[in-house]
Amino acid sequence: MAADKHLTIPKYAPFGDRMNVELYMNAYKARDLLNYAVIAFYKRRNGDLRPTQLAAYKDFTNRFVKRRPAYGGELKEWASLVSFQDDIKFCFDQLDEFFFFRLLGPHVELKSGFHVVGEDPLKIDERIEGETFRSKARNRSYIQININIGAKGTLYKLDAILGQLMHEMIHAYFLLFACGCASCSRDVLNTVGVEDDGHGPLFLMLHRLILSEIRKWAVNDKDGNNSGLDALLADDCPGECISKSARARAEKAIKGLSPNQRWRLNQIRSPKSERYLIRLDDSGKRVVVRPSLKQRQIEWEDSLRDNTKRDREFSEDERVRRGEGCNSDGDGEGGEESGSGEEQQAGGSEDELR
Repeated sequence: MAADKHLTIPKYAPFGDRMNVELYMNAYKARDLLNYAVIAFYKRRNGDLRPTQLAAYKDFTNRFVKRRPAYGGELKEWASLVSFQDDIKFCFDQLDEFFFFRLLGPHVELKSGFHVVGEDPLKIDERIEGETFRSKARNRSYIQININIGAKGTLYKLDAILGQLMHEMIHAYFLLFACGCASCSRDVLNTVGVEDDGHGPLFLMLHRLILSEIRKWAVNDKDGNNSGLDALLADDCPGECISKSARARAEKAIKGLSPNQRWRLNQIRSPKSERYLIRLDDSGKRVVVRPSLKQRQIEWEDSLRDNTKRDREFSEDERVRRGEGCNSDGDGEGGEESGSGEEQQAGGSEDELR
């Protein structure tokens, strides 16, 4: 795709036809994809989420709380491995629904198990626990995600596995939809990162914002024990910091480029620039989201709701004028008071979701 032919991402709203997102493969600027994903979940109230997002968040947390105790120990029966693989696929589906508009599933093959991840292609790390790459089989192109859920007969903790899964899903999102034209390929140091690494500044920011959201899903069980989600990846991403390991790996990947490879790429620009809607702070360790990103999106959604409601009222008035508004019990105006399900959702709880 030519550099000046990037597609415009369709407008999103958590109701009506706008919530059914369809994107073309490798057709969009990577930064637009970052902004697009973030507007759909960042600091949204219950009523500003899709009903399927709410269900996904609840199903994810319930599964996590229920299954977490089964992880971290020896796998006594290999036949039971399937149940753990089912957990990972289930959590993939919920994260896909909440953060990625359920766009990944049709284009991603997920494999989890023991020692299913290959060697580090850049030889930076002695062992890696997840990998995401393009693949093709029987004339079908897709994204392959491989996740280690244990080693030497011992299962990893579920927290670590899901942290790795979320990490790989972000790679898949950019691999699927970010443009790879000549112009975009030259600018990877400022966007998605170098090939076989993929931990560019846009990855680091989306990873951190998604992690912050998942940490808000922490719940207590009936005995008052915390689920542990509020400390997800705490060692690698303490407090509000971006991933230390991913950032360090990105720096090593850049240093490993040959002079010829480096010459072909654009110079690194500061990811702290205030001209970006989403950027790093002055320390380079925390993500800053400009309030106007959410504000403009919510204002547009509110306007769309008002217009939809007005169109519905005009349509109802026209039906009544033509004598089509009376039903058998004589209550021809009974529908106006309750409103649509979307309107009721929009007027839902003012509390934050998490």
